[in-house]
Amino acid sequence: MKNELEKHITEALISLGIEVTKGVVVERPADSTHGDWSSTVALAYAKQAKKAPLALGESLVAILKEKNIQHVKDISLLHPGFINITLTSEYYTERIKDILLKGKEGEVSGEFKGKRVMVEYTDPNPFKVFHIGHLMNNTIGESIACLMSAGGADVVRANYQGDVGLHVAKAIWGMRQSRPAFPEDTDDLKTKMTFVSNAYAYGASQYESDEQAKKDIDAINKEVYTRENEDINVYYDKGRAWSLEHFEEVYALLGTKFDIYYFESEVATKGVEIVRKHIGTVFEESNGAVIYRGEKNGLHTRVFINSQGLPTYDGKDIGLTWRKEETDPSDISVVVSAEEQKEYYKVLVSAIREIDPAISEKMRHVTHGMMQGPDGTKLSSRKGTALTGESLIEEVEELVWEKLRERDMSEEDKREVMQAVSVGAVKYSILRSKTSSNIAFDFDKSISFEGDSGPYLQYTAVRARSVLDKAGSQFLADATPVFEEVGKALYLLLDKFEEVVVRSQRELEPHHIATYAIELASAFNAFYANTPILNVPETPSRLALVHAVELVLTHSLSLLGIRVPKKM
Repeated sequence: MKNELEKHITEALISLGIEVTKGVVVERPADSTHGDWSSTVALAYAKQAKKAPLALGESLVAILKEKNIQHVKDISLLHPGFINITLTSEYYTERIKDILLKGKEGEVSGEFKGKRVMVEYTDPNPFKVFHIGHLMNNTIGESIACLMSAGGADVVRANYQGDVGLHVAKAIWGMRQSRPAFPEDTDDLKTKMTFVSNAYAYGASQYESDEQAKKDIDAINKEVYTRENEDINVYYDKGRAWSLEHFEEVYALLGTKFDIYYFESEVATKGVEIVRKHIGTVFEESNGAVIYRGEKNGLHTRVFINSQGLPTYDGKDIGLTWRKEETDPSDISVVVSAEEQKEYYKVLVSAIREIDPAISEKMRHVTHGMMQGPDGTKLSSRKGTALTGESLIEEVEELVWEKLRERDMSEEDKREVMQAVSVGAVKYSILRSKTSSNIAFDFDKSISFEGDSGPYLQYTAVRARSVLDKAGSQFLADATPVFEEVGKALYLLLDKFEEVVVRSQRELEPHHIATYAIELASAFNAFYANTPILNVPETPSRLALVHAVELVLTHSLSLLGIRVPKKM
């Protein structure tokens, strides 16, 4: 409807001999008594028309009324020149019918419809823990992938994992020092990963404090690439396999299933090849290393191949970019990373632009901030210990379980709810803010069943579904949308859903969906508290409205990667 109204206003301006140089914007007014849509176009073009805004507005309103625009009930003018438009009740009933027809996962066409979009996210490193940054990255990346899919894009979920590099050498050195405590193949995965992470921590500390350890680790780093040392290979293969198996457990918990995995070990050689091929044109040699001088483009210099001849993170990213083109070329390539990589990524894209401008044009970068405690300090467990991504979810699960302990539900249902609510609580806490923002995570607020939280949204969706269940299948089948003023806030919000999704797709910002979902849930709960739904003459129309709310709220949560449990 927004596009339709903007088109008609543009035509009205042109008919008055006004050149539409600034475009035309139609927005929803903050005060719903001023209509369903509003435009300040009379104020924007008054000077060009050589009229007072009110006079220009009167002319435009007259022209628009003559058009008899479908679904427009009234057009009025408000001082000093706001054009306010009210839609017919039939328009809103048609929108509800459309929502009911589409169901929970109806496509919301945007600018990415029909395009192949690769979203690379999470990117944990084998031999290291799945930390909170990976949890944030996964949550944001999964939501962006869901948004793109909802817009009709062919989405490829990709995961790039650092299975070579100095961190691997540090872990292997630590594993070799701890040989007596090396896990048995029959040990559980948690025991194996505890061993690997402790080995990495020990190797990392010794690398900084022990010169001989540093030399040994640097030597291991080379051997990891060449795979010429069988003893090193044994540690490497076991540690890598355990790590990847563990990550899959975490992905399953978070509801993510990747389509393709890339590894640094697979792209390193390609990266070196491409960088060396462009020495003298894009890159240059410096003290035995190969660098890119970003200062020529207002950036900074970075090393792509170090003095030992090994690719840096930068060089491997060059190889990754071309590997993506070879294995799964896309129209758009989105990469999610931490905010501190923002300037690095600019240098990478600048270098790629000089090698192949067409590839650089596809690239989009989404950055995320850090997760902190409610007071802005480093986030720790409730006992003051350091948190990993999975341990954060485990702590939230404990809190949710305490709330569920006395509920009249089976143990199986309680555990299903606990997992869905815990993951939803963490994900919503991340997605409720702009992606680049730091997150202030509060354990108690995150699991609240009231207010601005994931569980509140899940509970509202379950509440709407329970109303439908009480009505029964036959009663629900008779539900017919009929606009009522008492439900207008819901009608307005349901009509807004698609434009919010399109904006989130365009900006790669899931927080717009989170904000919208809270608005819809709050409006529904107010409606539920103050409006009889069952056993009244208006029941058929109100059931249709409740059903539409349940569908859209569930869809909104799915776009955030949050699952709605069957009961709560």
